[in-house]
Amino acid sequence: MIRELEKSEEGKKWIPWVKEFFRAREFDLECDGKMRGKGKTNIGALQESPLLPVIFLIWMAPIITKMEEALKAKWPSFDLELPSYMEDLHLGVSI
Repeated sequence: MIRELEKSEEGKKWIPWVKEFFRAREFDLECDGKMRGKGKTNIGALQESPLLPVIFLIWMAPIITKMEEALKAKWPSFDLELPSYMEDLHLGVSI
């Protein structure tokens, strides 16, 4: 994701924020209503964060572009679009 952000001046502004978003964080482990311990991770994004859709779209942008290029190469006469919404993709075909 950082490599994609580095490709534009606007993207470079987001790099410190993205690094902070994915920093190591602590969590509590609870089972059967009892605290069982603590842990630390830097894998994945914070669940239920309102900013998660933005991170998803930044991460998906190069994938969507490659998918669109492949589809347009295979079916050049169709008007293909791959709009993305929050954490979802849609393939629209116009004939």
